[in-house]
Amino acid sequence: MGIVAIDVGHGFCKGLGPRGGRWKGPSWIVPAVGENAGQDMIAVASARPMIVAWGSDSQAYWWGTDTPRQARTVLGHEKGMSTGTRDLTLLALASTVAADGMRGDAEPWTVAVGVPLGWYQAERQALQQQLHGTGSVNGISVTIARVAVYPQGMAAALSLMTPASEPGLYGIVDVGYGTTEYVVVEWSRQGLRVTADPAGTWDIGTRNLALHVAAQVRAETGVALWPEDVDHQTQIVIRGRDVDLARYQARALRAWQATMRDALDAAWSAVLPRMRRCWVIGGGATALRDVVVAGMPLTVAADPQWANVLGYYAAIQAEGA
Repeated sequence: MGIVAIDVGHGFCKGLGPRGGRWKGPSWIVPAVGENAGQDMIAVASARPMIVAWGSDSQAYWWGTDTPRQARTVLGHEKGMSTGTRDLTLLALASTVAADGMRGDAEPWTVAVGVPLGWYQAERQALQQQLHGTGSVNGISVTIARVAVYPQGMAAALSLMTPASEPGLYGIVDVGYGTTEYVVVEWSRQGLRVTADPAGTWDIGTRNLALHVAAQVRAETGVALWPEDVDHQTQIVIRGRDVDLARYQARALRAWQATMRDALDAAWSAVLPRMRRCWVIGGGATALRDVVVAGMPLTVAADPQWANVLGYYAAIQAEGA
């Protein structure tokens, strides 16, 4: 069976294929409506709706950059039981193997995925059950024969540590669109272990930055915006005029960084001074570049967006899949 690692985040999906190919796409989907919603598709990447089917259940979606304006992130706390998670994972799997020069029906797949640390115990089994089986994307069958679920952040440590890493304590802060994970690991000659230091999930991510920007724009203009309207945008049109978002983003970033500093200091005040390094990973990692918490500088990983995916892949390989 081929191994594929998938990270279905609140903002983006990412995948790593068995040949080393990488794929990335937005997590925004919305059910498709209209006369073209049920047409069969030939390619996985298409400007037409994507058709995802599991057994007799079939749903057409506008996805990613093809979504209409009302598309929003679909993931919530019950990620393991969400049909949005299930369908996004299948879409990401099919897209990843296509980017890797393969088809979804080439063979049964072993899929390594992750969930936020704070939701892991409650969501792991449900996610394994709902992803196991055969579905299809645009008529191409995809069979998931095995599902391995890992806590976000923990598995990523495997992608950050090398044989040359010095023994000691390392902090992992995984900043995503909807959540932030934090965990402390210890690296030694015997390998990697998770410590008993505080670890968990905060419902704070880069979406909070966008929320802050949207709130500022509304306060000054009276125009209500969704955070997705301003996320990763440099300007927005208000009443026919281009509005530069730079000053709103600068204020939001300062406030968000202060919130993150306070949260990390409260959780890790005792352990921060004893860390070898405190790594920051995830799609929002660069927002914490050059930030210092209680005298400890945070270090943005070299490939922060892909640390979790690489970690999932390394973890399942270590299990001998």
